[in-house]
Amino acid sequence: MCLLGPACTLRRAWIGAPLPPERLASVAPGATKAEVLRTLGPPDTVGLRLDGSVFIYRYRSESDDGLSLSFFQASVEVDFENRRTDRVAVFFDKKGVVTAVGAWGREPD
Repeated sequence: MCLLGPACTLRRAWIGAPLPPERLASVAPGATKAEVLRTLGPPDTVGLRLDGSVFIYRYRSESDDGLSLSFFQASVEVDFENRRTDRVAVFFDKKGVVTAVGAWGREPD
């Protein structure tokens, strides 16, 4: 039995919303919670701290690309995976004023 069967698979997934640098740049110490919410929208997580609170924003993208080739009894598979996670933490004092902003993750392409 002779089989020749190429196949290709693609998968893309996004969790959260991208965090545009120009909007992030406008969130700085001294801003209020209301200003942060207007600029970045609702956070993914809200945390309480002894000296205030923190908003955590997350964006994650994933992609999987694959190629599968089969010829007779032999087959070759190639898979590519790409993961990107960006996070921003906005720290507030007890009065709801930004004290610090931290961002980590991969730089935009």
